[in-house]
Amino acid sequence: MADREFTANPYYSPEKCGLVQVDQIEEEPDYDFNMLIVWRDKASRKLFWDQDAGCSCPSPFEDVRRLSDLTTLNKTNFHGFKQAVESMSRVSAEERSRFIAKWRTKIFTPTK
Repeated sequence: MADREFTANPYYSPEKCGLVQVDQIEEEPDYDFNMLIVWRDKASRKLFWDQDAGCSCPSPFEDVRRLSDLTTLNKTNFHGFKQAVESMSRVSAEERSRFIAKWRTKIFTPTK
């Protein structure tokens, strides 16, 4: 898979990056943001994720410039994904657990 450059911000314009945003978990904002996004690549259908946080000044994911800036969401990388979700302390433990369980099922359950 070629490491293509993005012509837009994948948060605001995922379609211009060849992506579809499929899920998101976000801490309750307080003049700041902390969010984790799951995208699907339109060409390869692979899943990717990234987490970004900051004050109200920067735009979310403004430093994501190419596909390789995102992390593949698969069995190999699931532990890092889980740790990132668990680090979101301003999201309820129940919501974090539900989000992790949802993606664990999608990643580890064989498709027919």
